[in-house]
Amino acid sequence: MKWLNTSRRTNCEICLFDYNIKLKKPPVLLFSDDPIFNRNIMILGVIGLVPLSPVLFYTGLDALDVYYAVNILYLCLVFAYVKYVKVFPTLAFWKMCLTTGFTVVAVETGRYDHFLFDYGVSAILALAACFCKNRFLRPINNEDNTQNE
Repeated sequence: MKWLNTSRRTNCEICLFDYNIKLKKPPVLLFSDDPIFNRNIMILGVIGLVPLSPVLFYTGLDALDVYYAVNILYLCLVFAYVKYVKVFPTLAFWKMCLTTGFTVVAVETGRYDHFLFDYGVSAILALAACFCKNRFLRPINNEDNTQNE
């Protein structure tokens, strides 16, 4: 199989026997090509980011302080993971998780301006994830493309 992949042939070079090769497609993973990163992103979003805003709000922080704090944390997480994930799907998922958690704060305070803005940003990021297919904002990893001479 290694030789067939390297030579790009589907038959034997000596006897010309045609091999019946069925290639398995790798599973399509939403956030990263690594299943561990996918799991970590899901856990961090659902268990970490969704309850973060209500917890901060109920500990006594002002709603606007909570909004800015969780968005700064969001940006830090994105920059920490940007090298390892597909950017737009991760941005959209985490922003939706933060906005879902901030819904509680918006309902409690009656201030929906930041809440609606965040849902708009989440929708734009989700559309970008659907249409851009990670052609944009994908970090360049030059280590994989280096060849020894």
